[in-house]
Amino acid sequence: MTQSDERRLIIDAKSTAKAATDSAATASKDATSANTMADKAEKAAAASAIAWVADVTITYSSVVSLSLAPRTAVFSYAEAKVGDRIYVHRKSKPTLAGVNVAAGIILEGTGFVPADGQVEIYHVIPAVGIGQTLLIPLRLVGYRSVTSA
Repeated sequence: MTQSDERRLIIDAKSTAKAATDSAATASKDATSANTMADKAEKAAAASAIAWVADVTITYSSVVSLSLAPRTAVFSYAEAKVGDRIYVHRKSKPTLAGVNVAAGIILEGTGFVPADGQVEIYHVIPAVGIGQTLLIPLRLVGYRSVTSA
């Protein structure tokens, strides 16, 4: 190995070390930013309280639906306020034509309040044939910041 080869190896090693140092600095900065965002989320969660709980049912009747496109169910609920965080979960087993549905229903775990008194729930349902009724019983839990309550 010649002296110029050795110099090239040293230059390459220093370049690699600088790139690693720069990557580490960026990672550290990203970690600090993520930590700050997590702290803010934690404070918001700690400063929230359950504002309301509602039992609702998504119902589809006598509809021929072969599309698995996402849908929106809209419910009126006077206690819901813009800014509320909504947690959505099934209250009991969904039924189609009176029989428990084992699969095919997809619920987004959060709801959205587009206007005071109105809650939107996003979901996907299986095909519902003519003369059949699909019922999806839900419980909605609305959380509100205690500073805006």
